[in-house]
Formats: sequence, structure tokens, C-alpha cells
Amino acid sequence: MTFTGESCAINTSNEFNQLVVQDNATLTIPSAIEVGVESGVLVEAAGVLKQNTGSTLNISGNLYLKSSTDINASYLPNGTLNIDSDSVFIEQIISYTGHTYSIASPVSGVTPQSLEINNGIYSWSNSTGAWQAVGATSPLSAGVGYICRSSNSPAIFTGAINTATINVPLSRSEAGYGWNLIGNPFTASLNWDLLGIDGDSDIENSFWIWCIPDDVYCAYNTNSGLSTLDGGSVIPSQQAFFVKVKEGVENTSIDLTPTALVANAHTYLKSSGEKPEFESVQITGTCGESKDKAVVAINEDVEAYDASFSTEKKFGYSSGTIEVYSVKENEAYAINCTSLPDSKRISLGYSVRQKGSYGISVKNNTHNYNIRLIDTYKNESLVLDSDDVYEFEVENAGIDEERFLLEFEENVSTEIHYSKVNSINCFVQGGHLLVKVPAGSGIKSGVIYDVMGSPLKMLSKLNEGLHNLGALPIGIYLVKLEFADGEEIEVFKVQVSEVN
Repeated sequence: MTFTGESCAINTSNEFNQLVVQDNATLTIPSAIEVGVESGVLVEAAGVLKQNTGSTLNISGNLYLKSSTDINASYLPNGTLNIDSDSVFIEQIISYTGHTYSIASPVSGVTPQSLEINNGIYSWSNSTGAWQAVGATSPLSAGVGYICRSSNSPAIFTGAINTATINVPLSRSEAGYGWNLIGNPFTASLNWDLLGIDGDSDIENSFWIWCIPDDVYCAYNTNSGLSTLDGGSVIPSQQAFFVKVKEGVENTSIDLTPTALVANAHTYLKSSGEKPEFESVQITGTCGESKDKAVVAINEDVEAYDASFSTEKKFGYSSGTIEVYSVKENEAYAINCTSLPDSKRISLGYSVRQKGSYGISVKNNTHNYNIRLIDTYKNESLVLDSDDVYEFEVENAGIDEERFLLEFEENVSTEIHYSKVNSINCFVQGGHLLVKVPAGSGIKSGVIYDVMGSPLKMLSKLNEGLHNLGALPIGIYLVKLEFADGEEIEVFKVQVSEVN
């Protein structure tokens, strides 16, 4: 029997010859329902098979969980599964044979040899601060993360599926600085926000994932909800990730529990709890096709939010990349939740392994600030649209924390109308009229009027981003904007008091 819908269920106990859960379909076996399958169960790469507590699934044949280049099939094992462990086949597609994968086993008993990994598997030792080779016949431990390279694809995990809570020991040493590579031991995504990690825990309330093909570490912070990951708080199945034990703690552990599981997904899944909203800026460094991101979030309530709302930068030091971050009190941050210094400037740093051409772009997600990127070496100061990339040359490999600054300028026009409904911001800077259009909004058309009501300029479609509508003489102006849905019109009054 084949299931194709987004919300399917087997509501009576039954026997089937075969079950197929297609891409983008979800099949649920409710509580108190017992299902038998003679030939086997196939869950396609974007499919979801879910057992509710108290359900039973008896499979006489094979269970296949498929994988694609984008997503793995999901199995949420909250009920009882009866199947021969040798009949379980869980795929992991390896798309980039020249890149390092961070993996974890969702089954017991699997070895590098049985996975047919042909370029070695390594685990991280915190006690030595070094990678250690895993023997070809050594079983991969549940909850432990590994790295590997292989030209064989897919890797297939065969064994008993992990269905219970996994307790993973963690440690801190002078050699390893508290870094521990652990892994999602389940057949569905693990939502970090549901694991109960907070500012009082023995580990930092952040995790770091090696992202390919960019070959950089991306990060997520629980307290602030800020992330340089597309998936936010969600860690996909078969994915390894770093956590960090705090200073002063030698040994601790973390419980990875199936109650924190959600279905694998292409896109960001909202986290479980309420998160504070911050004025934030996203910085993206580019080197060819490789990208790395950092986030600066402005927080003036320093008493309410402490350092646990920020996440340090973890460096990968890969060739062919640029790693970007912000600097505060000589520390490097991937996520920097901070109050603005008196200078209104925040230092940016970057790390490169070779000389060459690189780029930086800035996405302004604030409502109250205009953001300038300052290149101190070339004495240039720019306001970048969200699609603009500032290109620059680097002569020497290494770390540079002196070259770039982010400058936060408050909107300084005499009167600024700010649309709270649509988050459109219209303001004057340096004699130029700028309009910032946030995600989810769009301008179909507009008109700039002088103070007497005479039209000066017609505006065409404006998509998401910061748009410079040109220089205006000193005076007062009205800006009429019609939204793309045609249902709302906003009028902004701005004053140009000086020109450059």
C-alpha cells in the first residue's frame, strides 16, 4: 500500500504486504494500533513514518529509509518496532566526495567497514585535542560524532535502530578546550531547544555544525534563538555536531532523547519556546562558491541578556574559504548579542588560508539603524543593499581583525514615518532617500512629492532589501508607497537637512 498525503494514518490494526511512504508524505501509526508488514516498508527521502506511543509495528521483511542530496527519510520511533536488525537499511547520500562529512550512526553495531567508507573515519578526542582514526571493524558508538571522506555513496547503516535516550559523556581538558563531537543518534531530526540546555547547564547553550560544501562551522544559540544555520535549532538525522563544556567543568554528560525528535525538513523549523527579538545584522563572507555567516544582534538591555546569548566562533581553517566573525573584548563571535559601544562601531574579523579575492555582504535586519561597512585599509565607507557584495583583495593568509568595521547610524531625518504593520522604513541619509523593504513585503509602485504636493519622481517595483532612491535637495518630501498586494498605501514624511 502506498501513502502519498501529508497527513495519513492507519486507524485500525491491520496486516499489509508492503508499505510505501512517498516523498513529502507522512504516515502515522496511532496509539493502541498494531500493524504487520510482510514484505517490507519503504520510506522515501522526504517521507515521514511516525509511531505514536503505544503503537506496534511488526516488519517481517526489510525497512528502507532513503536519502537524497537534500534530505533523509524520517522515522520517529515512539512505539514498539519489531524487526530483525539485519533487515534495517538506512541510507546517507554522500554528494561531495572531496569534502569532509560529519556523521553519526542511528543504529547499533555498524562499523566503517560495513558502511564501506573508503577514506577513513575519525573521532575527536577532547583529552588529546586531536582526531583519532577508528578501526575498520570498530563499532560506531551511539551519540558520538565522526568525520569521514568517501567516494562510495550511499553509506548504508544496518543494525538495531536507536529508540531510547542516549547519555553521552563529555569532558574538558587543556588540550581539547571543552570541545566534544557528538551526533544525532536517531532516525529523525533532533530539536536542540527540546533538550533543556540553558545558561545554567555545564555545557554552552550552543552547538556548531560543519557545513558542506562551504567547509565552515555554522552555529546556533539557544537563548537568543539566533543562528548562522539555515535549519536553526534542528539537527538532521545522521549528523554530527560540536558542543562545548564550560570552563571549570571537567566531566559532565548530555542526554539525547527521542522526545526531542521532529521530522527531517528542507527548511527552518521554528523552535519550541519563545525567543527574544533583536535588531540584527547578518554578515556573509564569500570565496568563490563558499560562504560563511556571522550575526551581530543589538541588545541595549544588558541586565536582561548576558554572554549566554552569544556564541563563539569555531574555526575550520579550510583552504578556499573565508571565515567571518565579529570581535568583542578580543573574543571572536559567530553570534554576537551585544550593546553598542559609544563609537557605534563593531569590529569584524576574517580568517583566510591563502591570498586572493574575497567578498563581504551585509544584510540589515534592524529597524532603527543604517549600517555602514568600513574598509579601514582603503578608507572606504559603504551602505550596501542586501544583494551587494563588497569585493576586496587579501595579500597575506591569516587572521585580520583590523580592516573592517560595522558602523551603526541611527536614522537621523527630522521626522521618520515607520510602518509597524509592514516594517517598511523610509529615511534620509547623506542627502539620499533610502527605503528598506523587509522579507515578506514588497512595493508595487510609489511617488515622491515635494512639500506642495507636486510629483517629483515615480517609483517602480521594490523587492526585499535596502534601496537608494537618489539624492534630493534640502527640503521636506512626502513618499507614497503602494504595497504589492494593493491593499495598503503608506505615506512617509521625511526632511533633507543637509547634502553631501
